[in-house]
Amino acid sequence: MSPRFSRTVLFTAVAMIAAPTGVEAQLSSWNVRVFPEGGYLFHMRNLGKNSVALIEQSTLQTVADLRNSPIIGGGVEMANPDRSLRFQARVHSTLGAEARGLLGICQAERVVQQGEGFCQVEEVVDASLLDASVEMVLAGKNPERLVRPLFSVGLGLRKHDFDNDPSACNRWTDEDLQEVCSRSREIFENPSKDPLLAFGFGIETARDPFSAFVHLRTYAGQYSGGGGITDGEVHIDLALTGGFTLRVR
Repeated sequence: MSPRFSRTVLFTAVAMIAAPTGVEAQLSSWNVRVFPEGGYLFHMRNLGKNSVALIEQSTLQTVADLRNSPIIGGGVEMANPDRSLRFQARVHSTLGAEARGLLGICQAERVVQQGEGFCQVEEVVDASLLDASVEMVLAGKNPERLVRPLFSVGLGLRKHDFDNDPSACNRWTDEDLQEVCSRSREIFENPSKDPLLAFGFGIETARDPFSAFVHLRTYAGQYSGGGGITDGEVHIDLALTGGFTLRVR
C-alpha cells in the first residue's frame, strides 16, 4: 500500500469520524433560556355582537367585550448561537380581567315616546383569559449591539373562562330586567377555546447570560362563544409586555 494511498484513507476516516462530532457540536451550541414577563392586554374589538328579531315585533340587540387588563406569564426559548433565530413557547394569563355584556330588548309596538318599551341591562362578569403560543423570533444579526430589534410570528390557543352566575340577576325586581339580565349572561359561554395568530415586534438589550426586552404583540382569533345569542367575531388584542431572559444551558 503506497504512503499516498494510506494518507488518503486516514484523512477520509478522520473526516467521517469528525463530521457527526461537528454536527453535534453545532447543535449543542444552541442555547436554552427561560423568561418571565408581564404587561398589559388591550382589547381592540368586541368578542361578538348581534341583532335579531324576536316574537311580537321585538328586537334583541347584544354586544360583548372585554376590559383591558394586566397580564403575567413566561416561557422557554431555544436560540442559535448568536440568537438571531429563536423558537419560544410562552403562556400568558390575565389578572383581574372583566367582561361586559350589554343587551337590550325593544318592543316596537310599545315605543310611543323615546325610550319607552326598551329594556337594557349592562352585565359585568369576572373573566380569565389564558393564551398559549409557539413563536419564531428573528433578531438583528449583530449580537454586540446594545439594542437589537425583534420580530415574531406564531400560532396559539386562547381559553376564555367567565364567572357566569345566573342567580346574580335576582337583584332586579323588574321581571323584564331579570329576563334581559339572564339572556345577557348567556353571552359568556364557559369555557371557550379558540385558535390565535400572534405577530409583533420589539427590542432587547443583552449581556450574557441575561437579556431584557420589551415586545408589542397582536393577537387575532375567532371567539366561538356567545351562547347562540351573539355572533362571534374576529377579536384583535394588543399585548405590551416586558421581561428578561436567563440562559440555563
